[in-house]
Amino acid sequence: MNDKYEMPELYLYRELTSNEQVAINQKLISYVWDIGSLFNVHMKNNAKSYNLVKLTSINFENEATAVWVHFETIT
Repeated sequence: MNDKYEMPELYLYRELTSNEQVAINQKLISYVWDIGSLFNVHMKNNAKSYNLVKLTSINFENEATAVWVHFETIT
């Protein structure tokens, strides 16, 4: 993925082209394999945000065109 490519919000995933979805999939998988890195997860609307989490797995559902991001908190 090109570093200049601006990642869309995940809630727009269903509206993306197949190539854009694959690019997001590859980027998210690279985050899971990035040992020692912690991330901030910001939820849509008023849902609780999580700071400094370790991504543990990413699941992709083709039929629902959904992405499930699993993470564990360190606090």
